[in-house]
Amino acid sequence: MKRKILDFSVMKEEISQNNVLEMAEFIAFMELRFQIGYLGSRAQKMYADLYADIKHKNELGYKSVSSISPKYLKTNRIEYYDRLSEVRTKGNYEQWIKFFLHGIIETCDDGIKTIERINSLIKSDEEKLVKKTETVSKVFDYIKEHPIISIGGAATALGLSYNGVSGAVKKMVEVGIMNETTTKARDRVFEYTGYINILKSGT
Repeated sequence: MKRKILDFSVMKEEISQNNVLEMAEFIAFMELRFQIGYLGSRAQKMYADLYADIKHKNELGYKSVSSISPKYLKTNRIEYYDRLSEVRTKGNYEQWIKFFLHGIIETCDDGIKTIERINSLIKSDEEKLVKKTETVSKVFDYIKEHPIISIGGAATALGLSYNGVSGAVKKMVEVGIMNETTTKARDRVFEYTGYINILKSGT
């Protein structure tokens, strides 16, 4: 029975000039894995070569990370299929790898911009909470990691009283940081609206 590679150590390191090729190799490997039936014997040979090379790199301890946003693939779907056809008809898998390399770079750039926008938002919103109480500070810190909350859930998670969290959320609604997303009297849900909007804009 062949050993399956499930633990890719090449996926654990931050992207850099030193590991971007390993990223491309892994992406090509995974894409070909799902295209074997369509691409035929040529792809099987490419798949086998990539499998062997990545397995060897795993044994040597290579590490990297990769993640391509759905937005990139959606925006470039025509190019995706054109490049896939190049692999099928001409065996030109170098351009296939370059396509995903570009995707990694673009995704990382978008990620950096998103982080910068979120940091700017948080700094701006902190300035709105002048003379904030300890409870408000704790709730504000909490919504940075949990931008959609219920009063009861946040109170339980933070070990604070329901009324205390409710007052903090009310304060943040008043200054435009949070908004209620429900209309019912009980089990109300609130969101960190600016934070959510930034995340939505990147998808």
